[in-house]
Amino acid sequence: MPEIEVNVQNQNELFSIIATKFTEFTQRVYFYTEVLGVKTDRNLTADETTTFYFFVKRSSSEVVEVEGTFTAGNNYADYDFTTAKTAVDGTFTASVVISDSDDNPQVMGDGSIFFELNPGTGTSTELDTSIIVNWSSITSIGLRPWNMGNEITIISNCASSPYDVAINDAGTTFFLDESLACDFTFNLPTASNSFSSTRSLQFAFQQNNNANVMIIQAPTGETIADSSAGGTVKSVRNWGSSQIPIAMIEVRPISTTTWQIVEIYSAFETT
Repeated sequence: MPEIEVNVQNQNELFSIIATKFTEFTQRVYFYTEVLGVKTDRNLTADETTTFYFFVKRSSSEVVEVEGTFTAGNNYADYDFTTAKTAVDGTFTASVVISDSDDNPQVMGDGSIFFELNPGTGTSTELDTSIIVNWSSITSIGLRPWNMGNEITIISNCASSPYDVAINDAGTTFFLDESLACDFTFNLPTASNSFSSTRSLQFAFQQNNNANVMIIQAPTGETIADSSAGGTVKSVRNWGSSQIPIAMIEVRPISTTTWQIVEIYSAFETT
């Protein structure tokens, strides 16, 4: 850690420290004073103590203290920051103080200390997508497993079928919970040019039971890709055991009567 200097006679010179959150380091601080404009060492005595303070909030109860160690006669002290002291991130006001034997403090210098996030302190685990994943028990803290900007709606009740999708659901991902033991139908809204071509609807099905399917139903007179008027898209029954038991389809309207399949994962059929 770079050393810093503080001058009790010139406290307009603020120090700045940049460190990393959840790390240990030793900060050395040199003390100076001025006599007739000449900077001289400010040596510490055996009956003095020194403390580095920084303020994580504006309340005095939120002051972090780091005691300094030194050898009497030297003009510097070392402050050992532990991970408990650096368990914050952000920029904080800081001060270095020397106290005499009667605990009378003298502020030697002011400045700031900045703790940046450390990407190396986190851990991650790989997600095996070849097995069934219960998305309803997962909280996403990073990139989502669905399109960025989309919201997700998890459906876990067979009584919700058929589910009428609204035109203002654009950008939503509908996910059928693995606990469902029924065919489930989504009724698409009437295709409309006001439905942004950059926003779509996603439907995902975590299929535990090969007897059940997910059905996407267009309104009468409308088509989905190559389906007939009033067409239907559904996941294919009885997948082979080598296939990943997740079905996903993304659709969006490209005209007032036509839905386009943007992306498809696993086996679907149209009628």
